[in-house]
Amino acid sequence: MFPGHVRARRIRLAALAACLAACVALAGCAASGTDIHLEPLWSRHTMASGGTEVEALGGLYLSQNPMPGLDARIHGVRPLWSQRNDADGDRTSHFLVPLGFDRKSGTGHTTMLLPLFYYQSRVEEPQHEGLPGKSRFDLVALPGLLLSRSDKGTDRIALFPLGGMVDHLFTYDKIRFVLFPLFLYTERERVRSWHVLWPIFGWSRGPESSSQRLWPLVGHSQRDGRYDRWFWLWPFLHWHRERDPGTENLSATKFLFFPLYGRTRIGTYRSTTVLWPFFGYARDPRRGYWAVDAPWPFVRMQGGGLDPNAEERRRAWPFYSHFRSAGLHADATLWPFFHRRREDYAESERDSTYLVPFWQSWDRTSKVDGSKSSWRKLWPLYQHYQQDEYVRYAFPDLNPFWRSEMIEFHYAWIWELYVGERGRFGERERLWGGLYRAESTRLESRHSLSALYASRAYSDERGEVIERSLLFGLLRFRTSSRDGFDPMRPAFPGPGWPAAMSGAMPGVDAEAGAQP
Repeated sequence: MFPGHVRARRIRLAALAACLAACVALAGCAASGTDIHLEPLWSRHTMASGGTEVEALGGLYLSQNPMPGLDARIHGVRPLWSQRNDADGDRTSHFLVPLGFDRKSGTGHTTMLLPLFYYQSRVEEPQHEGLPGKSRFDLVALPGLLLSRSDKGTDRIALFPLGGMVDHLFTYDKIRFVLFPLFLYTERERVRSWHVLWPIFGWSRGPESSSQRLWPLVGHSQRDGRYDRWFWLWPFLHWHRERDPGTENLSATKFLFFPLYGRTRIGTYRSTTVLWPFFGYARDPRRGYWAVDAPWPFVRMQGGGLDPNAEERRRAWPFYSHFRSAGLHADATLWPFFHRRREDYAESERDSTYLVPFWQSWDRTSKVDGSKSSWRKLWPLYQHYQQDEYVRYAFPDLNPFWRSEMIEFHYAWIWELYVGERGRFGERERLWGGLYRAESTRLESRHSLSALYASRAYSDERGEVIERSLLFGLLRFRTSSRDGFDPMRPAFPGPGWPAAMSGAMPGVDAEAGAQP
């Protein structure tokens, strides 16, 4: 190529660049707070429910800013971290979802990162007006750390297995240990117990009970004539005798020669076990109850008898299973693949069907306010959720497990090619990465295809109005029933629609003709 040709080409490229720069300079920029669509890199758009939403990198970063005082503000880098600030001042954060959680609500604060630690603190209500509330905290962390402080001072401190002093944990009033299992001391219901080289040596004393153990050779415990329990050569020989409180009547006797044979008698109830826990038979002629294991857990037959709310079971696992109790009917075929359940409780009714993992569905009706909700999932293609007037539908849905709003928020943006929402606020639609989105209210609708095309439709004194933006907002125009075609000032990088939608919230309408 000749030198003259090279110079001419450079001059043409420089002129083209200068022309483009001049066009951008003359176009003007989108006003602060207006819509900017550069998906999947970055976008700011007005939501049909009110407020604005900012996305970056296809949804990796998300920030939702609703109308002040109406809903929660949400932002995060998903799935690593997100934070929700509610209108009432509560704050909830998720990190390393679903392992990490942090929440501040009122005077309480809870943080956890499974399985490493769990922390909770709260300020209790003062007993007298004018006095400050007293604080309490609990910390559990690996490898065995437990700390707790209440209004009475530190009542739990432990570093397992080195040593610890713990009060009011589980069913125990006190727990003390040193170099566990070397030494352990517990108190429960005024019964004091000592253990050395737990579980080998142990004894306890109380006002009405005592026990002693040389494990696994022999062990004995008794309480005020109400029970008498022995074992020899644990786990092989066990014998229990129990009495009704305040009487000399035997209420139960139990004998087990593990695992060959076991026998239990409780009132009119009798049960026999052979090769525990595989084969067994039980009956109670007074209640009409009976049960058969042959062998457990594969075959289990159980009749509830005279009590209509008693449990009833028929199981030939994994081929078929039927269970009925007060408020619950459940059937399964070829477990774990097909399940049907009907739940009828004090506050709600729910029917569900599962063909794992391909089909999952449930319908729920509240007995408190009559509200209805339903969910359908055809995995991995589609899901549909409805709560009264609110509807959300999306495809595909790669999550094979149950519905979780937390999992959907943090992960579904990765695989959902299309998602739509409909409710009192209007309608929303979104394609993967935000490349296409639509927001519609009762008075206005907006559609966009990244920076290439966007439209806005509404009505005012000019009649039906449609505004369009092309090529990063460099070309914008309006058509209306009264005025026809009307060019609009460019708004780079576009589309530059106003920061509020007409009809986004009742009584809050954007000025329909306002332009940046």
